[in-house]
Amino acid sequence: MRLGPESRFLGESQRLPIRVGKRVTQEEIAEHLGVSRGWYARFEAGAPAGFSVSLLNRLADLLLLGAPERAELMRLAVPALAPIILPDSTDLFRALGVVRRAVRRLWRATSEAEILDVAGEEARQLVPHAELIWVRQGELAARDEVVFLKPGEDSAARLARARDESLRLYTRDQFARLAALLQRTRVGEILSFEVFPRDIVRVVEDALREHGLAGKPMSLAVAPIRGSNGFRAGLSYSSTRPQDVTKFDRAMQSAIADFASLALK
Repeated sequence: MRLGPESRFLGESQRLPIRVGKRVTQEEIAEHLGVSRGWYARFEAGAPAGFSVSLLNRLADLLLLGAPERAELMRLAVPALAPIILPDSTDLFRALGVVRRAVRRLWRATSEAEILDVAGEEARQLVPHAELIWVRQGELAARDEVVFLKPGEDSAARLARARDESLRLYTRDQFARLAALLQRTRVGEILSFEVFPRDIVRVVEDALREHGLAGKPMSLAVAPIRGSNGFRAGLSYSSTRPQDVTKFDRAMQSAIADFASLALK
């Protein structure tokens, strides 16, 4: 029903001209899959039928299934796969599509500023649970290249103000020690808030208290972005709900920083 009659393609296969403008039928789907209409009708009805994962993938392509629907199709059609195809798998399928788009955008970027902008924008897509995401071009830079708040979250706005206050209060020595820490962090690794120097942590805690976030759990992590001449920027996130930020989110943060580093080189 989702395939419009005017569609000229099913997946990557072109429809017969005589079929364009007509509703897609079981028979047409079966023809494109290379199976009989009777087999496909039994399959849709849930009757036992022999098929391969490859065939299921081709069917998912024809029906324009999204990542969650594709995973659900696999679970329904091959019950033995149910313990393997977990909900996180749908996140993976979805994220891979976004990562491919991010890489294409990074490779098309024509300046360092554009690469950092794209990195921040794509991180906002790939790390959805983070309340605040930003890219800072060097610890002594006068401004941030990118700052993204999670829409509709008051705590995200307060986190942004607390972060700005922290940056204003850091001494030059503290900035220098942060920069040195990031220089020692390899591409692909993430620097967590727990390893920041204690005096810098106190500045952040004071700023959080000033903006009504005292006592709340907080996570902060920075993934370095490096060009040919070394450290160029930090791709960072923070959240007052650290339990919501998964290992998968952090892996995506690291991946975007890696791809941005490659683009800079």
